[in-house]
Amino acid sequence: MIMKNYVSDELTNKVYHLAKALNSAEEVLETLEKANDDLKDAFNNLASLNNEDYAVSNEDLSEQLYAA
Repeated sequence: MIMKNYVSDELTNKVYHLAKALNSAEEVLETLEKANDDLKDAFNNLASLNNEDYAVSNEDLSEQLYAA
């Protein structure tokens, strides 16, 4: 009977620690997903700013060519 209790206690302890590790991993994944979304937004904002600057530069270049 004592051996069964020991095995049961050990399994309970391992399940507790595995559940705790799983919860920690889920928290890390949530944080990484949020950071990934933030980085995607920042990249898209920078890309759209770059495209706007490029369009303005092309317009300026065309005006300069026609003026000359």
